[in-house]
Amino acid sequence: MNKINSLLIAIGVIFMMACHSSKKVESNTKLPNWLAEKIASNEKLPNNQSIQKVMQGKYHGEVAYYIISPCCDQLNDLRNAKDELICHPNGGMIKGGDGKCLDFQTEYKGTIIWVRK
Repeated sequence: MNKINSLLIAIGVIFMMACHSSKKVESNTKLPNWLAEKIASNEKLPNNQSIQKVMQGKYHGEVAYYIISPCCDQLNDLRNAKDELICHPNGGMIKGGDGKCLDFQTEYKGTIIWVRK
């Protein structure tokens, strides 16, 4: 019985965490001004027109931000710390991005720093 209670409590905690409605920015992550402004302006848009998630990581040893679009037929951006477009690793009508960073899946290592509620 204790195992069942523990399991039910764990499931409840996971469910509450998954349903938490606030946007998430890791507290130890300092966003560049351009990205903070992009997020703030996107928060005013309807969910189906706003970026959905931002990840911060490394691509070929450089800081890179992976910005995920609201839908699969839109290109997702990979930008450097200066807001320069590196490529569109995926998305678009054929889901393959722009073909400029074919090694994205193996070379990009990142963590989520913001999620649309």
